[in-house]
Amino acid sequence: MKRKTLWGTLAAAALLGVTGSPASAAYFSAPFGSTPGNYNIYQMITTRMTWDQARVDAASRTFNGVPGHLVTLTSLAENNAVQANAPGGWWIGLTDSDVASSLDGANHGTLFGASEAGSNPNGNWRWVTGEPFSFQNFSAGEPNDSGGEDAAELRGDNLWNDNEAGGSLGQNNRGAETINRYLVEYETNLASPPPASTSQWLIKTYKNTQAFGPDVNNLATADSVMAGNGLAPGFPISGQFGFTDTLDSGGGANFGIDQKPPGLVAPDNDHFVVKGTGAVTVDTAGNYTFRTNTDDGSRLRISVNGAPMQQVITDDVLSGPHDVSSAPVALNAGDQVAVEWTWYESGVGGEGELAYSNDGSTFTLFGDNSLGLTNNSDFTLTTYKSYKGIQQLAIAEGTAANPSNLIGQTTSPTFNTTQTGGDGFFIGGIQVPGLDGAVDTEDFTVVGTGMLEVTTEGDYKFGSLSDDGARLRIDGVDVISDDTLHGANFDVDLKTGTAHLTPGLHSIEYMWFERGGGASGELMLLDANNVPIALVGDEFFGGLRVVQQVPEPSTIVLGSFGLLGLAALIRRRRGK
Repeated sequence: MKRKTLWGTLAAAALLGVTGSPASAAYFSAPFGSTPGNYNIYQMITTRMTWDQARVDAASRTFNGVPGHLVTLTSLAENNAVQANAPGGWWIGLTDSDVASSLDGANHGTLFGASEAGSNPNGNWRWVTGEPFSFQNFSAGEPNDSGGEDAAELRGDNLWNDNEAGGSLGQNNRGAETINRYLVEYETNLASPPPASTSQWLIKTYKNTQAFGPDVNNLATADSVMAGNGLAPGFPISGQFGFTDTLDSGGGANFGIDQKPPGLVAPDNDHFVVKGTGAVTVDTAGNYTFRTNTDDGSRLRISVNGAPMQQVITDDVLSGPHDVSSAPVALNAGDQVAVEWTWYESGVGGEGELAYSNDGSTFTLFGDNSLGLTNNSDFTLTTYKSYKGIQQLAIAEGTAANPSNLIGQTTSPTFNTTQTGGDGFFIGGIQVPGLDGAVDTEDFTVVGTGMLEVTTEGDYKFGSLSDDGARLRIDGVDVISDDTLHGANFDVDLKTGTAHLTPGLHSIEYMWFERGGGASGELMLLDANNVPIALVGDEFFGGLRVVQQVPEPSTIVLGSFGLLGLAALIRRRRGK
C-alpha cells in the first residue's frame, strides 16, 4: 500500500519554489538529473529493511507526484555526492537477481536482463530503473557472492559491496548484517538547486568555569556543600515526601518505598546530601527510639516544643546500608517535635531511611502514625549535589541561568551543532558558538530559542539526537526530557516526543549538555516510524519555520508556503 506521508507532500510544495538546504533535511539534491546539470532529489530512509523490501518501499514513495526508486549511482561524481550528503551504509538500486520477488512479482532478469554475476563486478548487474550499467564502484574483492548475494550496498568508505537481498528473493537474512537503511531517488530534474531556509534560531553556549566541589565523604563536607561551597548549579532541589524512605541506587533497606531523592535522575549518583525537615505531633506518650538506615553516613536532630535542637544520632561513616539508633527519648502526648534528618552519599549505592519505635515496638517510617507520631505535613526533602561537571539537566539549566557563563552565541536556520566527535544524523552541523572544535571541551550547555511557526493544527513528532542529554520545551511544556549521558548514535540514542500544535507561533527551547567525550546536538522532525524528515527550522522540507520576532501576518503566509503539504497530510489523516 502506498504510504501517506508528510514528507513527500511537503516536498511537493518545495518544488513550487521553496526548498531546504541539503545538510538540513533527510532530503538532499544533487545535479544528476536526466538533463545534465539539473537536480534530482534524494531521501534518506532510516527504517532498516532487506534490499527487496527497500526496493518495494522506495517505489511506493512519491515527491510532488514523481515516483521514487532505490538510488542509482551511474557515475563516480554522483556516487561521491550521495556519500557526501548521506555518509554511512545504504542499499542502492543494483542487483544481479533473476528471481521473481515474492513481494510484488518483479523479476529483474525478465525486466532488464539481470542474471547471476557471481564475483564479476562488470557482469550482469542491473539498475532497478533499467538504466545502463556502465559504472561500478565495488571494493577490491567484491562482489564475492558469498553464500549468494544479489544486492548492492553503498558502504561508509564510499565503495560498494554485495549482500543478501532477502528471503523474498530466495536469499538468507542474517539479521542486522543484511537489514540496511536505504536511499530513495526522485527523478525531479529540477533546473536549480533548493534555496536555503529562512528560519533563524538563536543559539547560545554556556560554560561553567567553577571548580569541582568537594567529595562528600563525611558530615563536615556534607555541611560545606549544604552551605553552598562547591554546590552544583541548579541545586538545591526540594520535594515533598509523605514517608522518610529514599533510594538513589543499590539495594533498598527495610521498608521498600524507595523514593528517588529530589533532583537526582541518573541511575547512580555520587557526592550528594539529602536533608529532610518536618514536624510531628506526639499522639501517644512513651519512650521513642529513632533509627536511621543509610548508605553512607547520617545525622538526626530533634527539637521538642521549640527547645534548641539536640543531636540524637551521629553516624559519620562510609558504609553500605546500616542501622544506627538513638537512645530512647521520653515524649508526652501533645508534644510538638521538629525533625532535621541528614544523610550523605559518597559513592556506589546510596539510600536513606528514618524510622521510629515506641517503648520497644517494631520500627516504622515517619508518615506512619500507627506507633504514636503523626506528621503535621509532608516532610520536605532537599538534595544538595557537589559539582562534578554537568551531569544532568538540572545542572545544565542552572549553568544557563547564570549570564556570566555565556561564552558565545550565533544564529542558524536549523539547530544542528557539534563540538567534537562528528555529526549526529544530519551532516553539516555548525560549530558550538564560543568553542574551538579542535579542542575537546567538557561541561557546557547549548541552548537554542525562537518562535515555532505552525500553520496547520496537528500532532508533530520531534526527535533529539545529542551527546549527552537534552530537553525540548514548546510553550513551556517538556516535549522531550533526556536526562542521561550517552553518545549520538541514531539507532540507539534518538529520543522522541510528540506535541499537539495549533496554528500560530509557539515558543520553542532546545537545550543539550555535554559532560565529556564527543559533543553534538540536533533537533529534527520525524514521521510516525521515526524516520527523519528535516531539522527543525528547515521549513521547506517539512521542518517548520523558526523566527526570532513575531512576523507580520503576510510574512507568516509566505513563510508557510512550504507547509501547504502539511495541511494535505492532516486532511488525509483525518479522512482515514
